Amino acid sequence: MKDKDSMIDSDNIKDSDSMSNNDNMSNNDNMSNNNGMTNQDNIINQDNIINQDNIINQDNIINQSNILNQDNRIDNEIRNNKDRLINKGGIIGEDNMIDKNSMADKDTMKNKKSIFREVKSWALILVGAFVFAFFINSEVLAKVTVQQSSMENTLFENQQLLVNEFGYNFKQPARGDIIIFLKDEKTGNILDEFKRYIDGIKENFGGEELHIRYVKRIIGIEGDVVDIKDGYVYLNGEKLEEPYVNGTTEPREFELPYTVGKNELFVLGDHREVSQDSRAFGPINTNQIMGKAFYRLFPLNKAGKLN
Repeated sequence: MKDKDSMIDSDNIKDSDSMSNNDNMSNNDNMSNNNGMTNQDNIINQDNIINQDNIINQDNIINQSNILNQDNRIDNEIRNNKDRLINKGGIIGEDNMIDKNSMADKDTMKNKKSIFREVKSWALILVGAFVFAFFINSEVLAKVTVQQSSMENTLFENQQLLVNEFGYNFKQPARGDIIIFLKDEKTGNILDEFKRYIDGIKENFGGEELHIRYVKRIIGIEGDVVDIKDGYVYLNGEKLEEPYVNGTTEPREFELPYTVGKNELFVLGDHREVSQDSRAFGPINTNQIMGKAFYRLFPLNKAGKLN
Protein backbone atom coordinates (compact mmCIF):
# COMPACT_ATOMS: atom_id res chain seq x y z
CA MET A 1 0.00 0.00 0.00
CA LYS A 2 2.75 2.16 0.75
CA ASP A 3 4.27 1.31 -2.56
CA LYS A 4 1.06 2.11 -4.36
CA ASP A 5 0.75 5.27 -2.46
CA SER A 6 4.27 5.96 -3.23
CA MET A 7 3.68 5.14 -6.82
CA ILE A 8 0.57 7.09 -6.81
CA ASP A 9 2.36 9.81 -5.13
CA SER A 10 5.19 9.41 -7.52
CA ASP A 11 2.82 9.46 -10.39
CA ASN A 12 1.10 12.37 -8.89
CA ILE A 13 4.37 13.98 -8.46
CA LYS A 14 5.25 13.18 -12.00
CA ASP A 15 1.92 14.32 -13.13
CA SER A 16 2.32 17.35 -11.07
CA ASP A 17 5.74 17.83 -12.46
CA SER A 18 4.42 17.18 -15.89
CA MET A 19 1.64 19.59 -15.38
CA SER A 20 4.11 21.97 -13.92
CA ASN A 21 6.33 21.39 -16.82
CA ASN A 22 3.40 21.72 -19.13
CA ASP A 23 2.37 24.85 -17.36
CA ASN A 24 5.86 26.11 -17.58
CA MET A 25 5.99 25.17 -21.17
CA SER A 26 2.68 26.80 -21.70
CA ASN A 27 3.89 29.80 -19.84
CA ASN A 28 7.06 29.67 -21.79
CA ASP A 29 5.08 29.31 -24.92
CA ASN A 30 2.86 32.12 -23.83
CA MET A 31 5.84 34.19 -22.96
CA SER A 32 7.41 33.17 -26.19
CA ASN A 33 4.20 34.04 -27.92
CA ASN A 34 3.95 37.17 -25.94
CA ASN A 35 7.51 37.94 -26.71
CA GLY A 36 6.84 37.12 -30.29
CA MET A 37 3.80 39.30 -30.32
CA THR A 38 5.74 41.99 -28.57
CA ASN A 39 8.49 41.66 -31.06
CA GLN A 40 5.96 41.71 -33.84
CA ASP A 41 4.40 44.76 -32.27
CA ASN A 42 7.78 46.33 -31.97
CA ILE A 43 8.47 45.44 -35.55
CA ILE A 44 5.11 46.86 -36.57
CA ASN A 45 5.76 49.95 -34.48
CA GLN A 46 9.16 50.25 -36.02
CA ASP A 47 7.62 49.80 -39.42
CA ASN A 48 5.03 52.42 -38.55
CA ILE A 49 7.74 54.71 -37.34
CA ILE A 50 9.72 54.01 -40.48
CA ASN A 51 6.62 54.57 -42.56
CA GLN A 52 5.86 57.74 -40.68
CA ASP A 53 9.44 58.85 -41.12
CA ASN A 54 9.20 57.97 -44.75
CA ILE A 55 5.96 59.91 -45.00
CA ILE A 56 7.50 62.82 -43.15
CA ASN A 57 10.55 62.58 -45.35
CA GLN A 58 8.32 62.41 -48.39
CA ASP A 59 6.36 65.39 -47.10
CA ASN A 60 9.59 67.22 -46.46
CA ILE A 61 10.80 66.28 -49.89
CA ILE A 62 7.49 67.38 -51.35
CA ASN A 63 7.62 70.59 -49.29
CA GLN A 64 11.19 71.15 -50.34
CA SER A 65 10.23 70.46 -53.92
CA ASN A 66 7.35 72.84 -53.60
CA ILE A 67 9.62 75.45 -52.04
CA LEU A 68 12.16 74.89 -54.80
CA ASN A 69 9.41 75.08 -57.38
CA GLN A 70 8.11 78.25 -55.78
CA ASP A 71 11.64 79.66 -55.65
CA ASN A 72 12.10 78.69 -59.26
CA ARG A 73 8.81 80.31 -60.15
CA ILE A 74 9.79 83.44 -58.23
CA ASP A 75 13.18 83.47 -59.95
CA ASN A 76 11.49 82.96 -63.29
CA GLU A 77 9.05 85.73 -62.55
CA ILE A 78 11.88 88.02 -61.48
CA ARG A 79 13.79 87.16 -64.63
CA ASN A 80 10.66 87.64 -66.69
CA ASN A 81 10.00 90.95 -64.99
CA LYS A 82 13.59 91.97 -65.62
CA ASP A 83 13.23 90.95 -69.24
CA ARG A 84 9.99 92.87 -69.49
CA LEU A 85 11.62 95.86 -67.84
CA ILE A 86 14.59 95.56 -70.19
CA ASN A 87 12.27 95.17 -73.15
CA LYS A 88 10.22 98.11 -71.96
CA GLY A 89 13.33 100.09 -71.16
CA GLY A 90 13.49 101.55 -74.63
CA ILE A 91 9.81 102.36 -74.58
CA ILE A 92 10.09 103.78 -71.08
CA GLY A 93 13.14 105.73 -72.17
CA GLU A 94 11.27 106.97 -75.20
CA ASP A 95 8.31 107.80 -73.01
CA ASN A 96 10.61 109.64 -70.64
CA MET A 97 12.11 111.50 -73.57
CA ILE A 98 8.62 112.28 -74.85
CA ASP A 99 7.60 113.36 -71.35
CA LYS A 100 10.70 115.50 -71.06
CA ASN A 101 10.09 116.97 -74.49
CA SER A 102 6.46 117.56 -73.57
CA MET A 103 7.53 119.19 -70.33
CA ALA A 104 10.07 121.29 -72.21
CA ASP A 105 7.41 122.28 -74.74
CA LYS A 106 5.03 123.11 -71.90
CA ASP A 107 7.73 125.15 -70.17
CA THR A 108 8.45 126.93 -73.46
CA MET A 109 4.75 127.61 -73.93
CA LYS A 110 4.50 128.83 -70.34
CA ASN A 111 7.50 131.10 -70.86
CA LYS A 112 6.05 132.40 -74.11
CA LYS A 113 2.68 132.97 -72.44
CA SER A 114 4.41 134.67 -69.51
CA ILE A 115 6.40 136.91 -71.87
CA PHE A 116 3.25 137.58 -73.90
CA ARG A 117 1.32 138.48 -70.74
CA GLU A 118 4.12 140.78 -69.60
CA VAL A 119 4.40 142.43 -73.02
CA LYS A 120 0.62 142.70 -73.12
CA SER A 121 0.50 144.29 -69.67
CA TRP A 122 3.22 146.77 -70.62
CA ALA A 123 1.46 147.48 -73.91
CA LEU A 124 -1.78 148.12 -72.04
CA ILE A 125 0.05 150.40 -69.61
CA LEU A 126 1.66 152.32 -72.47
CA VAL A 127 -1.59 152.53 -74.39
CA GLY A 128 -3.39 153.64 -71.24
CA ALA A 129 -0.73 156.27 -70.57
CA PHE A 130 -0.90 157.38 -74.19
CA VAL A 131 -4.69 157.65 -74.11
CA PHE A 132 -4.58 159.43 -70.76
CA ALA A 133 -1.95 161.85 -72.03
CA PHE A 134 -3.98 162.44 -75.17
CA PHE A 135 -7.13 163.04 -73.15
CA ILE A 136 -5.35 165.42 -70.81
CA ASN A 137 -3.56 167.13 -73.66
CA SER A 138 -6.62 167.50 -75.87
CA GLU A 139 -9.45 168.02 -73.41
CA VAL A 140 -8.09 169.38 -70.14
CA LEU A 141 -4.54 170.72 -70.09
CA ALA A 142 -1.70 171.07 -72.54
CA LYS A 143 1.91 172.13 -72.26
CA VAL A 144 3.17 174.39 -75.04
CA THR A 145 6.48 176.02 -75.73
CA VAL A 146 6.68 179.60 -76.94
CA GLN A 147 8.54 179.62 -80.24
CA GLN A 148 8.24 183.29 -81.14
CA SER A 149 9.07 186.63 -79.69
CA SER A 150 5.69 188.15 -80.53
CA MET A 151 4.56 188.13 -76.87
CA GLU A 152 7.59 189.82 -75.32
CA ASN A 153 7.88 191.20 -72.67
CA THR A 154 5.12 189.00 -71.25
CA LEU A 155 6.34 185.69 -72.72
CA PHE A 156 9.75 184.80 -74.10
CA GLU A 157 10.90 182.14 -76.52
CA ASN A 158 11.28 178.60 -75.09
CA GLN A 159 9.18 179.37 -72.04
CA GLN A 160 6.74 176.55 -71.25
CA LEU A 161 3.07 177.23 -70.53
CA LEU A 162 0.10 175.33 -69.17
CA VAL A 163 -3.01 175.69 -71.27
CA ASN A 164 -6.56 175.19 -70.00
CA GLU A 165 -8.44 173.53 -72.84
CA PHE A 166 -11.58 172.89 -70.85
CA GLY A 167 -12.47 176.31 -69.50
CA TYR A 168 -14.06 177.79 -72.63
CA ASN A 169 -16.66 175.03 -72.57
CA PHE A 170 -18.30 176.92 -69.70
CA LYS A 171 -17.53 180.55 -70.38
CA GLN A 172 -16.77 182.80 -73.31
CA PRO A 173 -13.32 184.16 -74.11
CA ALA A 174 -12.69 187.54 -72.49
CA ARG A 175 -10.64 190.58 -73.31
CA GLY A 176 -7.07 190.32 -72.06
CA ASP A 177 -6.97 186.47 -72.16
CA ILE A 178 -3.77 184.97 -73.59
CA ILE A 179 -4.87 182.20 -75.90
CA ILE A 180 -3.38 179.43 -78.04
CA PHE A 181 -5.08 179.00 -81.41
CA LEU A 182 -4.55 177.29 -84.75
CA LYS A 183 -3.68 179.41 -87.76
CA ASP A 184 -6.19 178.86 -90.60
CA GLU A 185 -7.50 175.67 -89.03
CA LYS A 186 -10.44 174.69 -86.85
CA THR A 187 -9.89 172.54 -83.79
CA GLY A 188 -12.50 170.09 -85.10
CA ASN A 189 -13.64 166.90 -83.37
CA ILE A 190 -11.76 164.40 -81.23
CA LEU A 191 -10.37 162.59 -84.29
CA ASP A 192 -8.86 165.84 -85.54
CA GLU A 193 -7.40 166.44 -82.11
CA PHE A 194 -5.96 162.92 -82.03
CA LYS A 195 -4.33 163.45 -85.44
CA ARG A 196 -2.79 166.71 -84.25
CA TYR A 197 -1.56 164.94 -81.12
CA ILE A 198 0.21 162.29 -83.22
CA ASP A 199 1.60 164.95 -85.51
CA GLY A 200 2.84 166.81 -82.45
CA ILE A 201 4.76 163.73 -81.31
CA LYS A 202 6.33 163.51 -84.76
CA GLU A 203 7.26 167.19 -84.57
CA ASN A 204 9.02 166.57 -81.25
CA PHE A 205 11.25 164.04 -83.06
CA GLY A 206 12.17 166.44 -85.84
CA GLY A 207 9.15 166.05 -88.09
CA GLU A 208 7.65 168.83 -90.14
CA GLU A 209 5.38 171.27 -88.35
CA LEU A 210 1.95 170.56 -89.83
CA HIS A 211 -0.18 172.65 -87.48
CA ILE A 212 0.86 176.23 -86.84
CA ARG A 213 -0.12 177.49 -83.39
CA TYR A 214 -0.07 181.08 -82.26
CA VAL A 215 -0.09 182.61 -78.81
CA LYS A 216 -1.79 186.04 -78.70
CA ARG A 217 -3.84 188.30 -76.46
CA ILE A 218 -7.56 188.91 -77.01
CA ILE A 219 -8.24 192.62 -77.69
CA GLY A 220 -11.79 192.66 -79.07
CA ILE A 221 -14.72 190.28 -78.65
CA GLU A 222 -18.07 190.05 -80.45
CA GLY A 223 -19.58 193.53 -81.02
CA ASP A 224 -16.40 195.51 -80.23
CA VAL A 225 -15.14 198.15 -82.65
CA VAL A 226 -11.35 198.01 -82.94
CA ASP A 227 -9.21 200.80 -84.38
CA ILE A 228 -5.54 201.79 -84.31
CA LYS A 229 -4.46 205.43 -84.36
CA ASP A 230 -1.27 207.23 -83.46
CA GLY A 231 0.44 204.11 -82.19
CA TYR A 232 -2.40 203.09 -79.87
CA VAL A 233 -5.35 200.77 -79.88
CA TYR A 234 -8.85 202.25 -79.57
CA LEU A 235 -11.65 200.00 -78.43
CA ASN A 236 -15.20 201.21 -78.95
CA GLY A 237 -13.82 204.74 -79.49
CA GLU A 238 -11.68 204.78 -76.33
CA LYS A 239 -7.93 204.51 -76.04
CA LEU A 240 -7.01 201.13 -74.53
CA GLU A 241 -4.61 201.11 -71.59
CA GLU A 242 -2.06 198.36 -72.25
CA PRO A 243 0.81 198.23 -69.73
CA TYR A 244 2.05 194.92 -71.20
CA VAL A 245 2.77 196.38 -74.70
CA ASN A 246 6.31 196.35 -76.06
CA GLY A 247 6.82 198.98 -78.78
CA THR A 248 4.44 201.10 -80.84
CA THR A 249 1.22 199.70 -82.28
CA GLU A 250 0.84 200.40 -85.97
CA PRO A 251 -1.86 199.25 -88.41
CA ARG A 252 -1.05 196.62 -91.08
CA GLU A 253 -2.78 195.13 -94.12
CA PHE A 254 -6.15 194.56 -92.48
CA GLU A 255 -8.53 197.49 -92.90
CA LEU A 256 -9.58 199.28 -89.72
CA PRO A 257 -11.74 200.21 -87.89
CA TYR A 258 -13.34 196.80 -87.66
CA THR A 259 -16.44 195.60 -85.83
CA VAL A 260 -15.87 192.11 -84.42
CA GLY A 261 -18.52 189.72 -85.64
CA LYS A 262 -20.24 186.73 -84.07
CA ASN A 263 -17.89 183.95 -83.01
CA GLU A 264 -14.93 186.18 -83.86
CA LEU A 265 -12.01 187.54 -81.84
CA PHE A 266 -9.54 190.33 -82.60
CA VAL A 267 -6.09 189.35 -81.29
CA LEU A 268 -2.71 191.10 -81.02
CA GLY A 269 0.75 190.12 -79.80
CA ASP A 270 2.29 192.12 -76.94
CA HIS A 271 5.43 192.79 -78.97
CA ARG A 272 3.60 194.94 -81.46
CA GLU A 273 6.48 195.76 -83.76
CA VAL A 274 7.18 192.10 -84.70
CA SER A 275 3.92 190.28 -84.04
CA GLN A 276 1.89 188.73 -86.84
CA ASP A 277 -1.71 189.08 -85.66
CA SER A 278 -5.20 190.32 -86.58
CA ARG A 279 -3.64 193.46 -88.09
CA ALA A 280 -2.27 191.14 -90.79
CA PHE A 281 -4.69 188.21 -91.13
CA GLY A 282 -7.86 189.67 -89.60
CA PRO A 283 -10.02 188.29 -86.77
CA ILE A 284 -9.92 184.61 -85.81
CA ASN A 285 -12.89 182.32 -85.27
CA THR A 286 -13.61 180.99 -81.80
CA ASN A 287 -13.47 177.41 -83.18
CA GLN A 288 -9.75 177.93 -83.80
CA ILE A 289 -9.04 178.32 -80.08
CA MET A 290 -7.23 175.45 -78.38
CA GLY A 291 -7.28 176.97 -74.91
CA LYS A 292 -6.23 179.68 -72.52
CA ALA A 293 -2.64 179.94 -71.31
CA PHE A 294 -2.84 180.56 -67.58
CA TYR A 295 0.44 179.44 -65.99
CA ARG A 296 4.14 179.63 -66.82
CA LEU A 297 5.99 176.42 -65.88
CA PHE A 298 9.48 177.18 -67.07
CA PRO A 299 11.86 178.79 -66.35
CA LEU A 300 11.37 178.14 -62.68
CA ASN A 301 12.37 181.65 -61.64
CA LYS A 302 9.58 182.97 -63.85
CA ALA A 303 7.00 180.32 -62.93
CA GLY A 304 3.60 181.68 -61.99
CA LYS A 305 0.19 182.81 -63.11
CA LEU A 306 -0.07 184.78 -66.34
CA ASN A 307 -1.71 188.24 -66.51
